[in-house]
Amino acid sequence: MSSTPASAPALPPAGLTIRCAVRPPLRRVVRPALVWLAVFALVGLACALQQGPLDRALFHGLNAWGPQAPGLWSALSVAGLGLSLLLLVGAAGPRQAATVDALLLTVLFGGLLVQALKWTWADARPLAVLGAAQVHVLGERLHGRSMPSGHTAMACAALVLVWPRLRGAAPRLLATAFAVGVALSRSAVGAHWPSDLLAGAALGAAVAWSVDRGLARRHRATVPAPAEPAAGSAAAAAATASPASSPSTPSTAAPCATTPTPGRRRAIAIGLLVGAVAIVLQPAAGATAAALQWGLAACGLVGAWRWWPRPPVTAGAPHPTRPPTGSTTPARPATPTGPTREAAAATALTSAASAAATPCP
Repeated sequence: MSSTPASAPALPPAGLTIRCAVRPPLRRVVRPALVWLAVFALVGLACALQQGPLDRALFHGLNAWGPQAPGLWSALSVAGLGLSLLLLVGAAGPRQAATVDALLLTVLFGGLLVQALKWTWADARPLAVLGAAQVHVLGERLHGRSMPSGHTAMACAALVLVWPRLRGAAPRLLATAFAVGVALSRSAVGAHWPSDLLAGAALGAAVAWSVDRGLARRHRATVPAPAEPAAGSAAAAAATASPASSPSTPSTAAPCATTPTPGRRRAIAIGLLVGAVAIVLQPAAGATAAALQWGLAACGLVGAWRWWPRPPVTAGAPHPTRPPTGSTTPARPATPTGPTREAAAATALTSAASAAATPCP
């Protein structure tokens, strides 16, 4: 009786194997190179334009859009605040804990760096250079510390952070349009030169990229690698078995390092409550901006409710309104059913018949 030789497992094509082995290192090199190339290009363009003739011409063109839609540009300026972005992302709850961590650190370090550069450069704003007759101002009238734009830095930082977390072209296009709209709004309301917008975009992208890469590297360092099963054990045999012949087992990987603890969740919830109050107290430039501020405050309240820790519900716990087994609560009298009910009816009929047969005195 001849035995059929076992067929060798099919191997992937050689080209596919080489491509899979080469793509991750290339991606690790190309992506940072492209990001930093864009950052340095924006910085160089901002320095070339800084308050020159082309910078002023671009400002006049953008500032002319302000009176045409004042509510839109004022609302976009409010949305570009770091506090507004934190309230928006925090409303998603603990499932976006990694994004909240990255955005919080980006707003902290980016805000400090923006203020340091503002005080170092001390450039005059368009209102101080061109005068009130040539600038349409919406909102607060600012004169000094123009370079760079903090609103643009925060909007571009948020775009860099959420870009890899978005799925599909439509969400990424909306996020990009939001960041560009916030940047253009700063010239439309008369607060910044176009060169300030370019410098702010470069600063926000650089800080967000650095923070995100640092947190990812820290997460990889804190998550332990899964232990290798011992040779000859049942776990090793199950690991080497084919997926078609062995059922899938639940993963025993370590929990994510960004899982928020109850204390951290409580602190974030309190911070969102404080932020909701602070955004309402900001001066509003028009009814649209005021409505957006109240909407952001509502997002903060929703986020605080989602972040607030709740006691875990364990399996097998007694029902809060049902007495536990073995308690001494009095039992409810049972309703007679079946033969017991028939016997009670017969007794009642016999008593009524005997009472009817008894003569009156």
